[in-house]
Amino acid sequence: MVRRLMEVVRFVHDRGFVHLDLRIPNVMLQGDSIRLIDFGLASRIGEPARLESGADEDTRRRRTAEVSSDLYAVGHFLLFMLYSAFEPKDSGNRRRAGKRSWRYPRRPST
Repeated sequence: MVRRLMEVVRFVHDRGFVHLDLRIPNVMLQGDSIRLIDFGLASRIGEPARLESGADEDTRRRRTAEVSSDLYAVGHFLLFMLYSAFEPKDSGNRRRAGKRSWRYPRRPST
């Protein structure tokens, strides 16, 4: 699935654009096809940085029109897919077992 998503992202990049909002709600499956939607933040590659609107001056973020932004987002998408079904194993400590996150794997026993 990620390979097919990367083909779509490459198609966008080959035409000189970056999506800048690659996340779960903007990736649609239609049969065997993957479609990207919501190009509201898309920019031409190499455009100057712009400010993303926020509630106030402190919450605004700079968005750059770089391919690396989309690649980072695809990585996050892949991690979500890999760990969305993660269920922590009960390690004997029931109170902590339910709180273990996929981001913090179990340390190997020595």
